Amino acid sequence: MTRFFERLLVLVAVAGGLGAFSTAAAEGGFYLGAIGGVAAEDVRYEKNVFTREGFLEGIGAGDSAPGDGAFGTVGVLAGYRWRLGDALFVSVEGDVLYSTGTLDERLPGTGQNQGQVWPEDWSFEKAHDYGLTARVGTSAGPSDLKLYAVVGVRALGRQLGIEQTGCPDAVAPCPPGPLAVARFRYDQDVAAWTVGAGLEKPVGDWALQLEVRYTDTDEETWTRLFNAGEVVIPLALRQSETNLQLRLLRYF
Repeated sequence: MTRFFERLLVLVAVAGGLGAFSTAAAEGGFYLGAIGGVAAEDVRYEKNVFTREGFLEGIGAGDSAPGDGAFGTVGVLAGYRWRLGDALFVSVEGDVLYSTGTLDERLPGTGQNQGQVWPEDWSFEKAHDYGLTARVGTSAGPSDLKLYAVVGVRALGRQLGIEQTGCPDAVAPCPPGPLAVARFRYDQDVAAWTVGAGLEKPVGDWALQLEVRYTDTDEETWTRLFNAGEVVIPLALRQSETNLQLRLLRYF
């Protein structure tokens, strides 16, 4: 989460400077809104396995599995817009999104003995999703249709569930030897950049927006130990999404 707050401070500083400049040009406005849309998720889960002999790392094995699917999204937003003369505007906005859906995928693995990558069923869910974005836009020709660009930061909460099956014995053949089932759950909070663009159609004090955004996280890595540290298992998860939103705004 440290990276998120660093990026948040940068965005607040930039938006604050733009806002201070624009208040001299024209009056601004506060707005609230609702969001509905769909997010196309692209997730990659990676797993490596190293055996230790005398506390020295041996030869490791690795495998990875992609996952993709669509989540429905709904949310709320609040923001403030400053006008720069008659054509340009700048706005700063905070939003909270809620997503429905789960990705259920399979990691094939490389084998079921100790020191190999065991086969795994894994699932991915989104928890909280909130962020701060800035928008810079302009009127599109003689009509009242507006075009704008989006840039911002997000804090994403997600859950990774794992169920793996393998043989904990480093010597016995497996299968048909006895198999062990292990289940793990990881709750993660990660930071992300988001960029996008949109169209806005004003209707009095209301506005209808169609917006597309791309969000990408840094790769999250962590390590799990097995069999009293004899096996070291580095894990990694990378997530990106493309979000298409229909947004209804009310200006005050």
